[in-house]
Amino acid sequence: MSGSIKRTGSGGDILNLNAELQMLWFEFSENSLRFDPAVSQAAPDRTRNLVRDERRTKYEIGGDYAFDLAGGRLKLIGLHTSDDTSRAPSVVTSFADGRPVAGTDFRRDARAIESIARAEYGWSAGPANWELSLEGALNSLDVQNALAVRGGDGLLQDIEFPDSRVEEERAEAIVNYARSLSANLSLQSSLGAEYSRISQSGAADLTRSFVRPKGSVALAWRASPRLDVSTSLSREVGQLNFFDFIASIDPNNGDDLGTNPNLRPPQSWVLDLEATQALSKAGSITLRAYSEWISDIVDQIPIGADGEAPGNIDRARRYGVEWTSTFLGEAIGWDGARLNTSLALERSRVEDPLTGQRRAISRNRQRRLKVDLRHDIPRTDIAWGASWQNDRNAATVRLDSVFRETRSPGHAELFVEHKDVMGLTLQAALINVLDDKRSGERLVFAGRRTDPLAFSENRVLQEGLIFQLRIEGSV
Repeated sequence: MSGSIKRTGSGGDILNLNAELQMLWFEFSENSLRFDPAVSQAAPDRTRNLVRDERRTKYEIGGDYAFDLAGGRLKLIGLHTSDDTSRAPSVVTSFADGRPVAGTDFRRDARAIESIARAEYGWSAGPANWELSLEGALNSLDVQNALAVRGGDGLLQDIEFPDSRVEEERAEAIVNYARSLSANLSLQSSLGAEYSRISQSGAADLTRSFVRPKGSVALAWRASPRLDVSTSLSREVGQLNFFDFIASIDPNNGDDLGTNPNLRPPQSWVLDLEATQALSKAGSITLRAYSEWISDIVDQIPIGADGEAPGNIDRARRYGVEWTSTFLGEAIGWDGARLNTSLALERSRVEDPLTGQRRAISRNRQRRLKVDLRHDIPRTDIAWGASWQNDRNAATVRLDSVFRETRSPGHAELFVEHKDVMGLTLQAALINVLDDKRSGERLVFAGRRTDPLAFSENRVLQEGLIFQLRIEGSV
């Protein structure tokens, strides 16, 4: 549920306030009968029960106020977010030969808080436009863990598992400069730096500071009345996932998710080229190509003899192309219709920290194809539409396993909408109408990935049909 308020003053002052609340209750259970091939009989027949409960409450409050000041315009921005999650996965395995049950219970309660204050001041000086932005942020993550493992008697035994807290103080200052170089060529550039101080308490008690330069330079060229071309080179600084600082386990796969308090934020150079061709009344087409050189990318690295944890890898590369288009039905006499399509192809490579060989970045997007059709029926308040999307990601690579998931035939939705029901917009949607299936293959090795294969898993998960009702409006 979300809402916003906007007010405009007589002197051009603009005030925006917004708030959002999300609440999620999620329960998942999987019961399976498992047995080994007759030729091996490595373990007796067994029944395995996986239960995963999740509760989440997230709220966000923000606003901005813009007004004229000393020949320029000042915009003050504030944002506060609180995200509480509770996750409790557990696994219980019962054996046909009557031996005691085995299993693991794990619970994690986490609260993530982010508060941001930002100021932007812009002014004109001759043919150029300047903007100075200052931003400060306070981020924190508090995690409480509880772990219990069933012993040889089948009873749960509590295992000490540390609680943790991670805090970040972040500040950023950037100067932007923009001007026209000719009638059809313009320049936009920025230069600044980011300061970050990260402290962690719990199993690791450590405080570190980083200063990272950032900025960009971009050129925009109006090649013709219907063709726009732009290119940019930017230096970007990534944000660390605070959960990578905190140890965890996955009872379902038996993975021990280690922690690394010495993580560094990734940085990258990004070269971008984009062209947009207008098709008159028929719509437009945009083609984008990009290449990214990454340093200190975060991936799984070896820890000790057989452990692993998130860590930094010196170099990685990512590059791709994207196609987006909008076609309007008026061009063929279908008034009110709009077809949006997008296709993204991406490749990546990183040196595997275990084998030294090149592979794709773990979980990196490799392909996304999406088609959206919407028809606003002329002279009515009725609209309908459909969408279809199919994604493919690189395998999730750990030091002892490889997991790849594919989806087929793709995620499809149908909707019908009425734009004036007592002043509100009501939309009813059917989701997953093609019964999209998630197929997963997991290879687990006897130690590291360089050791022989221990076993493999293949599974197919079906989500079924989902009904969604959305209500939106303004007063």
